[in-house]
Amino acid sequence: MKYVVFDVGGTEIKYSVMDETLSVSAQGTVPTPQSGQDEFLATLHSIYEQHKAGTEGIAVSMPGIIDADAGFCHSGGALRYNIGQPVAAQLAALCGCPVHIDNDGKCAALAEYTAGSLRGCRNAAAFIIGTGVGGGLIVNGELVRGVHHCAGEFSYVSAESSAWGDAAGLLGQQCSTRGLLGLVRAAKSIEEGAPFNGHDAFALINAGDAAACAALETFAHNVAIQIYNLQMLLDVEKVAIGGGISRQDALLDALRRQTERVFATMAIAGIGQTVELVRCAFDSRANQIGALQSCLHWRRAQAGAKA
Repeated sequence: MKYVVFDVGGTEIKYSVMDETLSVSAQGTVPTPQSGQDEFLATLHSIYEQHKAGTEGIAVSMPGIIDADAGFCHSGGALRYNIGQPVAAQLAALCGCPVHIDNDGKCAALAEYTAGSLRGCRNAAAFIIGTGVGGGLIVNGELVRGVHHCAGEFSYVSAESSAWGDAAGLLGQQCSTRGLLGLVRAAKSIEEGAPFNGHDAFALINAGDAAACAALETFAHNVAIQIYNLQMLLDVEKVAIGGGISRQDALLDALRRQTERVFATMAIAGIGQTVELVRCAFDSRANQIGALQSCLHWRRAQAGAKA
């Protein structure tokens, strides 16, 4: 069975036609509509119409707190026009086919657990470093969604008690790509607003710039503290690091160094071994693969309920 699979991001939508073996027969990318939900739904509908022949439906990975069973978007991340919207039903009405939606971080975790770097784990997590920090939790071999569908929403974890109520104190600020860029900007006295992105930051880091490398270590330490907290809560075997900057070996090396140091300074906890940090195996494909896996599970559950 083939599905049209979408990975909706804040700036672009990746799509593919994919079957259960994860084989891709078509793919592409379009800008994410910013004007409103009507344009967003119309964009997905247009892509589906071009590729619907021989497909069974649509699977969508998207930002926000998502009730995957009901197809309802409680919050929309950067896409605020999806807040409080029954996105799955709306898209199904346009396209005339089954539609399943799920949170992007949970999709990434599901992809890594079913076929990637977290395969075979009992307890594990995906930590996706992007504009914010997405993620997903695997506990006792199951993806944890939570009563309110927000389990694994790392961006909203408070990372600094003295900044309670201030977005600057949230993990999504301090441990995201924005957090790293802010530290490197400050270390290099780069003015706020001046063009500067992840490629620029790692060009400095990979060239051995002392100030940029020190900023990376500070960033890695901030992330390592959150990995320690995660370990104390769930006792995970592995944490898979994802997001665009996870391709950088310098990042993984720094995270491993700082995680070892954080655990070493908290020996009182009785933990003799730190959690294993790995890179997400599927990179930019993880959200689409997880969206398909989530959709297939949903379809099987539907079929079982009717039997």
